Amino acid sequence: MIGISYFLIFMIFGVNPNMKKIVEKMVPRVEYEKVDTSWFEVLFPMEFGVVKFRNKIEPITIQNGHFIGKISKRRVRFFGTTIGWDFILAPDSIIEKSVKYLGSLGINCVRIHPIGIWNYRSKSLNEKLLERLDFLTSELRKNGIYYSFYTPIICISSGQDSLPINLYRGLALLDENKSMETREFWKQLLLHRNKYTGIRYYEDPALVFLILSNEYSVSKLWYQKGGIDILRPFWARYLKSKGLPYVEIPEKKTEENFDLFLKFSAEMDSIYFMNTKRFLRSIGVKIPIACTNNPYSYYEQKIFYKISDFLAVHNYGSYCGNSAGGWVRNRSELLFKNGKPGDFPTRMLTVNYKNKPVIVDEWNIGYPIDSRAEVMVMVSGLAALYDYDGLFYFDFFEHYDYLINPEKKKKYYMTSLEQPFSIQTIFLPSISFAFRLFMLPVFTDSIVVNVDRAEGELIQQFRFNPFPGLSSQIYFQKRVILSYEKGVPYTEIVEKLEKKSKIVLSNFVWDWEKGYIGLHSDKFAAFAGILDSYCKLGNIVIRGDKEFVVLTIASLDTLNLSKSKKILITVGADAITKGDKLYTAPTFNGEKPIMYWFLGKESQRQIERIPGISYIKPVSINIFIKKMNGDISNIRAFSLDFEGNKKREIPLLYYMEGFEINIMTGESKTPYYLIEER
Repeated sequence: MIGISYFLIFMIFGVNPNMKKIVEKMVPRVEYEKVDTSWFEVLFPMEFGVVKFRNKIEPITIQNGHFIGKISKRRVRFFGTTIGWDFILAPDSIIEKSVKYLGSLGINCVRIHPIGIWNYRSKSLNEKLLERLDFLTSELRKNGIYYSFYTPIICISSGQDSLPINLYRGLALLDENKSMETREFWKQLLLHRNKYTGIRYYEDPALVFLILSNEYSVSKLWYQKGGIDILRPFWARYLKSKGLPYVEIPEKKTEENFDLFLKFSAEMDSIYFMNTKRFLRSIGVKIPIACTNNPYSYYEQKIFYKISDFLAVHNYGSYCGNSAGGWVRNRSELLFKNGKPGDFPTRMLTVNYKNKPVIVDEWNIGYPIDSRAEVMVMVSGLAALYDYDGLFYFDFFEHYDYLINPEKKKKYYMTSLEQPFSIQTIFLPSISFAFRLFMLPVFTDSIVVNVDRAEGELIQQFRFNPFPGLSSQIYFQKRVILSYEKGVPYTEIVEKLEKKSKIVLSNFVWDWEKGYIGLHSDKFAAFAGILDSYCKLGNIVIRGDKEFVVLTIASLDTLNLSKSKKILITVGADAITKGDKLYTAPTFNGEKPIMYWFLGKESQRQIERIPGISYIKPVSINIFIKKMNGDISNIRAFSLDFEGNKKREIPLLYYMEGFEINIMTGESKTPYYLIEER
């Protein structure tokens, strides 16, 4: 029970700077070594493959389009995150505890960027960093956590390689010298014998797969000044190899030869990946390999699908600020084998323009959105529509300076689950964590989206909108069919989803016309979106008047909310802006606020990121909870301050079957509320 409470407190409180104090007031302190993970199967009883804590590592193979354990003969699914690269510099004790902590969160695979150990000058591995990587991977293996290596082509963004900074990644794909250097890096790393395990990396069953990715395309040169001039000789050779007469590279997407240019870019992108994979196989590497480049066209998706052992697909959304030029994004990666090109999300970026968030798709078409907070939920929600084999949430901060909290020195922000990069982390981890560890395992086995797409067709005919005003990360060509697999107690088959506005399952509701999504179990409920009139989640009814709300409701003492004597409610709203211009958020160091640049001439200025919460948008909602036992008159409700102390009592409305609480965040100035029996 301690493990359950600790986990739910973590989900709900996210990365509040004072979370430690709040947790200690609610439940006894739990050390990493003593974390009880047996609660997981009790809380989430649905079977979903490999996530059994403290697993023994076994070799993984691909059969019938899925990852299969060679020993257990069972399907394996990976739920993971990226460990910030420079985290390997942490002391041994921190790495040991953190890896155990990862396991307690249900993570069974991590993604590592090994390129950081390459010495560009000597063309060899950095021995000190290699030793630290050996230690980290040995600890992962010891705790039953797989790992994967993810590395782009080697290229240097400084002036020493004479490449323009804004072109270097795409152009690097055309440079055979850089391809050869990357292959040498892979050879030295994979043939290296780990000093702690005594096993060469390519023989380690814990190294489950490799992902070759560049996150940039040759076609990006087409968008840049001077890029067409760089591509012209490659374009001429391509046309000659196809027996086609020379024509100029089209300068607009509407021109006649643009489709031919997309085919050219796809083939140019794929050369490096095909050659690198062929080289790895020649030196005895049998690990599954995926090639991904954030596909920029259908043709590239098609090629990468053919040359990959499985599909590694980037899914872009946004929910947090990134100092890189004002771009904000959250990356997750889905792994498939049994899909087909077009069956998975495409790349998206979000940019702040004139203080308004705008989603930009792969064709550089912008779509304004109303709130950044929704997209994080949407990313997780859309992932649930896929029969995925792996789902990885990525980090932004992969530098040592960001991995240490300057105030506590010993605290490492090592995963996407903990990074305090924006004010929404106070609210959204509770929602996102619920989707990750509840909705995904339950619904990915029961819902499959089938997409029919014409060969080579680029025209978008239907856009799937989970929320009003939001551009979806999934593009559906032709038609969409939502169906349920056998063994699931749902009989409804929804065809032509564009005619529907709402999906309602037994414990999951998604209304994309009104703009909300919600889920619940006996112990937990979560809601995000626009609350127009009411939403029923099991034994809970939430009412509001067109309020944008992100909230969670969780029992802290029993497995059933209706029988609980202690319930914690977290309520958030659009707490991003104050007035029209001020953006606020926690920072890593209260003495030195992080400064961010926002795009747009009118807003190209620095904004202080303020520690803690300085503003919460007023929200007024009513929550009814059905009560199955005990004397309802003994129930009391309190708002909590950010230290977890009771702030003031909130009156309740009592009914025959339960009670109702009215929450007004504008008055209480807190997102936390506690309901308990006297």
